[in-house]
Amino acid sequence: MADEQFVVVGSQYCAPHETVLVMKEKMFSLREKAEIRDTEGQLIFKTEDKAFDIKERKTIYNPQDEPVCSMASKILSISNTTYLYPGTDMNADSALLTAKQVVLSWSPILNVFLKGNTSSSPDIVLKGSFLQYDFNIATSSGRVLAEVSRKLSTKEFLDTQTYYVRIKPNVDMALVIGLVSMADNIFVNTED
Repeated sequence: MADEQFVVVGSQYCAPHETVLVMKEKMFSLREKAEIRDTEGQLIFKTEDKAFDIKERKTIYNPQDEPVCSMASKILSISNTTYLYPGTDMNADSALLTAKQVVLSWSPILNVFLKGNTSSSPDIVLKGSFLQYDFNIATSSGRVLAEVSRKLSTKEFLDTQTYYVRIKPNVDMALVIGLVSMADNIFVNTED
């Protein structure tokens, strides 16, 4: 029996089969950019943010350069908090989800609360080694949505960061790329 769709950004971003996306982020530029392609090389998404933007805003675009979703971090927060919005609408009421770093934990955890969740229990949990890009994205009930790993070579270290994102069938790929970007901003970029 196939899992039902897990949609937050849009059902058009769900594939009926497992999908591996390759995310290459250009480093050392004034505007950090990433291309997300499938294993056949087809462009699926692009991301762009300003390297020195105090609010750490990032937008995910489709291949036609139309905004799919955007994220922004909460400034001066005890725990790192980031919001995901549809398109470029960053109105507080339009947030699709809120991601919060678990501060008092032996291992890094990112809890994700979908719009409308007013409880202290997250809907999605990201766990693993974020600095090594080896982590899982799962629902709080245990359904694995995606797995992230990293390949590093000397050339990639000097020019790009490359992540491999294995997305399970019927899972919103735009959501997963947004969550991977949030984890990168919270756990990796703040370690510098």
